[in-house]
Amino acid sequence: MKTKVIFAFHILLVVAAAWGLGFSVARGQEGTLPAPQAPQAATTAFTYQGSLKKSGSAVNGNCDFQFGLWNAQSLGTQLGVTQTLTSTVSGGLFSVKLNGSSQFGATPFDGSPRWLATAVRCPAGSGSYTSLTHQELNAAPYALSVPWGGIIGRPSNTLVVAKSGGDFNTITAALSSISDASEGNRYLVKVMPGVYTETVAMKHYVDIEGSGELSTRITYTGSANEDAGTLVGASNAEVRFLTVENTGGNNQAIAILSYGTSLRLTHVTATARGGTSNVGVEYVYSSPTMTSVSASGSGGTFSYGVVNKWTSSVIRDSVLSASGGTYNIGLHNSSDSYTYTVTVRNSQVTGSTNTIFNDSEYTTLVAATLLDGGAVSNTGTLTCAGVYDEAYVIYASTCP
Repeated sequence: MKTKVIFAFHILLVVAAAWGLGFSVARGQEGTLPAPQAPQAATTAFTYQGSLKKSGSAVNGNCDFQFGLWNAQSLGTQLGVTQTLTSTVSGGLFSVKLNGSSQFGATPFDGSPRWLATAVRCPAGSGSYTSLTHQELNAAPYALSVPWGGIIGRPSNTLVVAKSGGDFNTITAALSSISDASEGNRYLVKVMPGVYTETVAMKHYVDIEGSGELSTRITYTGSANEDAGTLVGASNAEVRFLTVENTGGNNQAIAILSYGTSLRLTHVTATARGGTSNVGVEYVYSSPTMTSVSASGSGGTFSYGVVNKWTSSVIRDSVLSASGGTYNIGLHNSSDSYTYTVTVRNSQVTGSTNTIFNDSEYTTLVAATLLDGGAVSNTGTLTCAGVYDEAYVIYASTCP
């Protein structure tokens, strides 16, 4: 009789084992199946359930079982080692967990045919084992070695990056596999918890989503090139729920760089340190939006929370900070041509040299925001509405 098994971390199915030499298969359910053993997530274990009769009568009591995994119906080569265990059989029904200590391993489940050889003796500890009919395992166990792409019902255009068990183990590899992203065919790269040491160049219409700012971190060292960062953005794309850091080691340490793109940042922590110039987030020729972002630069000669170059941007519910450098500027708006507008709302801007440095080409609007540290430096248009300083002194219509 065909046997069905499925891993403990999926829905368990009731299966029947075909026993020979005096043992027989129950043709209908008799009694109540023993409760399945508790699921063990992310292990090699799977649950095997069956019905056991001897001389036509349902077995009751403790029985010893032996299970072995083979690569052919006529046995062939054994994979792993034989697993021996004792299980209680009640009303002919039993449930056992196999491969719990990786007796068979995970690698044998690579899509090739596999058979389970079984032997039983009842009562337990007495007599010799009786070999039973070999059962072919159907496809469910192969989920052990198939990456996320093999899971039925998984959303389309979603790639999973994980330290192990995902579609890819680097974000760069996941992005490199995408060639057809467009406005009508967007992608999501979901990054599981872990530290990913790499530089990431995003693609248009592809979002990157971590598992939380405390769980997912992308990190890399600095660059001698001012147009490089740990993460480089793309248009019509969003980064969310992760941390990006640059640990310096060269002239420039930029965590996130958006160059000529409309990158969105949501619930992101960006930190830079260890370079001569350290920038949490830098926008160049961009039109970005930041929401609930913590952007910080620390140490070196120049440290910046956020730098806007030839850029109009929207910053809300965010914390921009610069510290530990010779010059520390929370928000630096720089240009030598054209005009730009920067909006800051419900945020915190900290910098001991200047909280905000505003060139003449910029109109910067600041509302309901803490300006903590040095005075603003402004040659453009800077409007503050209901801001306050580190002493919680409110400035209704001026900038401290």
